[in-house]
Amino acid sequence: MGLAERAKIVLHSEGIEGLLRRSGGKINREVREAIRENRQFVYPYRVTDHRQIRTKDGESNVWERDPEKIEVNRTDTDEKDIFGRIPTNDRESTNFVIKVDECRIIDETAVALLDGGEILLDSVGGNRDYFFYRMDDYLPTSKYELLRRQIYRREPGDIDYLQNEPVFPMTPPYDNFYAWVIEYLPKLRMLDVYERETGHEPAILIKSTSPDFVPQSLAYLGYGPRLERWSGGEARVKNLLIAKHRLNTSEAARRYGYDLSYDYLNFLRKRVRRRPRQSHPDADRIYISRQNAGRNVANFDELRPILHDHGFTIVCLEELPFENQVELVADASVVMGPHGAGLAHLIFGEDLTVIEMFNRLHIKPTYYVLSEAFGHEYHSTINDVDGGDIRIDTVEIETLLQSALA
Repeated sequence: MGLAERAKIVLHSEGIEGLLRRSGGKINREVREAIRENRQFVYPYRVTDHRQIRTKDGESNVWERDPEKIEVNRTDTDEKDIFGRIPTNDRESTNFVIKVDECRIIDETAVALLDGGEILLDSVGGNRDYFFYRMDDYLPTSKYELLRRQIYRREPGDIDYLQNEPVFPMTPPYDNFYAWVIEYLPKLRMLDVYERETGHEPAILIKSTSPDFVPQSLAYLGYGPRLERWSGGEARVKNLLIAKHRLNTSEAARRYGYDLSYDYLNFLRKRVRRRPRQSHPDADRIYISRQNAGRNVANFDELRPILHDHGFTIVCLEELPFENQVELVADASVVMGPHGAGLAHLIFGEDLTVIEMFNRLHIKPTYYVLSEAFGHEYHSTINDVDGGDIRIDTVEIETLLQSALA
């Protein structure tokens, strides 16, 4: 029997602590493989949340807003047939920001560790199950070392402090544009609350490997001079600020429901719309192309003349700076395109008509939910699959456009 098989047997019979004890505390390849294949056994990670944190004086260090959530009230029979039951988080929850004194951050996602080594759950999505599901993303380089530390109650050696304090991490575990716009940028709402209450302007921590849209969007919103790049590792932090995280990727929504906050999203929308911007009168109707970014339209040459006849400007948002992307959508009256992250911009629009094109094997209510929240008119088409692309029915598209744009 090989080492890997023996490690799996010990894991099942004695748990993760027994496995590590038998391996002498070493996380070798066989132990890692056993843990990876049996994720449910990785619960020895010790976690806590913001409700357990107090200052040295025993006072809560939390700034809160009133509890709220977005309701999704569907009246359109067609959309009910397409999406079926839309998972939503039925509980009202409170947006907050908490200041954590004397803690550590670890890995490139700046996971917060308290004095006892517990993971602050609010720094890893706020949901225990989701953290364990996405553990490889939140702790890509330190998950086994941290686990060993927690089990053996070992403290790290001398660790330097971050230079800028306080600090507000904006370090998502995935470089996804939709998640950045809908889950992360809205957390600036609570940073704004903290700044107005205290008069402090914290540094904003971003990953050194962040895609361009991360620093571009923060600079566009006025935070450019306060950005600090973080390359991972471990550091001590005197004052760490963590805001309420609301999970809204379709992957998380399937498990826990969409957890949208109008307070969060509308704060971001207002910040964007009140900025001076260059108008684009020739781009009133926008088609967001995915031809260079996956989810292509296989027969795009047949779609192009239809778009032209209806006055659409074809844009590839991923090729534009964040500021130009926002300007285009903020001034548009119609936004159309295949399901993709670029449609997240619809939260910046005003009285939009949204037309989303689905691969019939990949239908998600994400942008319907956002359109409902902001009062946009929503339409969708369900299209055949052609390899990894979609193949549209040109007659159906023409009919839809004539009806939706009348």
